[in-house]
Amino acid sequence: MKITLTKNKKVKPDFGKLGFGKYFTDHMLTMTYSDGKWNEPEIRPYEPVPMDPCTNVLHYGQGIFEGMKAYKTPEGKITMFRAYDNLRRLNKSADRLCMPNVDIELVMDGLKQLLVIDQDWIPTAPGTALYIRPFMIANDKALGVHAAHNYIFFIILSPVGSYYAHGLQPTKILVEEEMELRECLRIHQGAEFDSFATFHPILKRTGKGFTCFHKDFTRPDESDFGTLVQDVAPGFYADLV
Repeated sequence: MKITLTKNKKVKPDFGKLGFGKYFTDHMLTMTYSDGKWNEPEIRPYEPVPMDPCTNVLHYGQGIFEGMKAYKTPEGKITMFRAYDNLRRLNKSADRLCMPNVDIELVMDGLKQLLVIDQDWIPTAPGTALYIRPFMIANDKALGVHAAHNYIFFIILSPVGSYYAHGLQPTKILVEEEMELRECLRIHQGAEFDSFATFHPILKRTGKGFTCFHKDFTRPDESDFGTLVQDVAPGFYADLV
């Protein structure tokens, strides 16, 4: 695996005021797919990625993502929560969107090396963690509705605090009365896979800052949207911050 370390380390944020997804570490992992196979993964400095305006992920949404967290124990050991499960679900997402599967062991090896390199970014205060965002995008430079032939896989890291701006306090509730229930249920694709379009129906109607319920939603029919997270609370279908 090729590793290129940054020569310009970032100034770390105040770990007591992280918020969620606002800061990113010094390095990222990338891996390209072309000619029917994945190329060697690379760890390199975190930086913007040049993209042609016709790149098909921008037009057809062929992109997938996952999210997991890393922590440090009091002894300084780096730990992760259910990382293999998340990568298996990433491959399920890839199957759904006609994208290539990643080699889970290869990705895990690269992720572990990335975490060691950027371990000083792992916050240790209660309620904090290092958020891990693996994602894959279609990278054909052409228009046309078909599965792409070229892809890029990334892992980026972000030190985070609570997902909610004010911690686990009472959450505002919006009861949805206008959007069709079947459209609302699309949000539960995230239980089985996560694509770039997963949150579109909810963002379109509610914006930010609500936990959303549908007035007709008590216990969903699995045929509407596939497998659901086990034992969801009646009426619940999305959390947005």
